[in-house]
Amino acid sequence: MNRWSMLLIGWLAVCFGASQAFWTATEASAAVVTTQEAGVDLIFRQESFGSSPIDIRFGEIVTIADSGLLNFDSEADYFSLFDYARDTVGDLNSHLNVFYTDQISWCGGDIPAAVGCGAVNGPVLIVESDFAAGAFGAELIAHEIGHNLNLGHTGGEGLMGPRLNNDTTLTAGEVETIFESRFVQADLDGSRFIQVTPYLIQASAVPEPGAAGMLVAGLAAGMGWRRRGSRAVK
Repeated sequence: MNRWSMLLIGWLAVCFGASQAFWTATEASAAVVTTQEAGVDLIFRQESFGSSPIDIRFGEIVTIADSGLLNFDSEADYFSLFDYARDTVGDLNSHLNVFYTDQISWCGGDIPAAVGCGAVNGPVLIVESDFAAGAFGAELIAHEIGHNLNLGHTGGEGLMGPRLNNDTTLTAGEVETIFESRFVQADLDGSRFIQVTPYLIQASAVPEPGAAGMLVAGLAAGMGWRRRGSRAVK
């Protein structure tokens, strides 16, 4: 059985056409990081979480110089995210890593108009920076994190619906699934949190005081994906 035979592909797409226009109208350029932390926190502390909300904690932004990742378009690009994450945080079993890029056109296959890509129980996710910075940014990021926390798609409603819909609700059953994820940690007082490291992808390195060099290490991992589309889920 090959490594992709059990994968369910996951992607989020919208039919606005803005993503392609953004890429066509500009040269490959540095993405920007917008964590939408306040909005994402609200989603993971909604009523269905009861007395056990989850604090989504974004760490310091890590900048990587890799022009090839500005257009995320291949399996090789996907596994390179693992390499960068492993080099940065070390332990991929308890830490999420979100990458911000200019364009996503692959997520287990060629996917036009995708704006996010997450993997079920996987430690990495990637989003288009222009959409993440917009009105749907918190929903986009929280949806992809939801896949990392073992959530699949719903029939169309709620946070895990197949399209951006301004509905960020999670059911009690989905919350129970989230609580069982390896990425949900607890403080000494029992309060739950998820640690997330954001990565800024740039075409070239931007010197910063005290900036450390980055090594690249290989990593192979099996995982499941979920699919999110603008029209239908297959």
